[in-house]
Amino acid sequence: MGRAVRRMLAVGLAGALLAATALGATPKAGATPKAAATFRGTGRDYMNNQPKWTAEASGRISFKTSATGSAVVDFKGTYSYYCGGGNANVTESSMPVSKHGVFGARFSQPIKGKNGKVNSTAFVVISGAFGHSGREASVSYFIDYVFTGSHVKHPYSTKSPKGLGCATWVRGTATTR
Repeated sequence: MGRAVRRMLAVGLAGALLAATALGATPKAGATPKAAATFRGTGRDYMNNQPKWTAEASGRISFKTSATGSAVVDFKGTYSYYCGGGNANVTESSMPVSKHGVFGARFSQPIKGKNGKVNSTAFVVISGAFGHSGREASVSYFIDYVFTGSHVKHPYSTKSPKGLGCATWVRGTATTR
C-alpha cells in the first residue's frame, strides 16, 4: 500500500466545490490566488485507528498555481497510514480554482498489492481555499483505503471515522512569498 495515489485528469468546477464542501473548507469570497506561484506547507495528519480522529503524524503540502491563477497544478501531499504502516503521497496534475478561490478533486483508484492484484481501493478528496491576498491556502486531503471484500457506506466522508477503512486526513496551510 506504500504506492502513490495519482490522478491525472482535471476535475470540473462542480467537483471542486463538492470537494471543498465535503471537507469543510471555508472559502473567502474573492480570494484569488497569486498567479505563477509555488506554495508549500505542512498539516497535521489524523488517522482513524481509534474511535475518533487522532493526530499522529504530519504531512507536507506543495503545489503551484497556473500563470493566470485559474488552476492549482502539480499538487502533492504526503501522509502516513497505520494499516501496514508507512508513508505515501497523493498527487493531482490540475484542479480549477473557482472565482471564490476554492479548488478540489474527488476520485477513487484501485491499489495493487505486491502480488500484482488489486487488494484495495483508495477513495480520495482534495480540498482547498485561498485567503490572505491569495498568498495562503487552507488545504485538506483525505484518503480512505477500503480493502477488497470490505464495504464502507460513505468512503468519501470524514464524519464517522469508525465507519471507514484505513483512513488518513491531513489538514494544513500552504503559503507563498
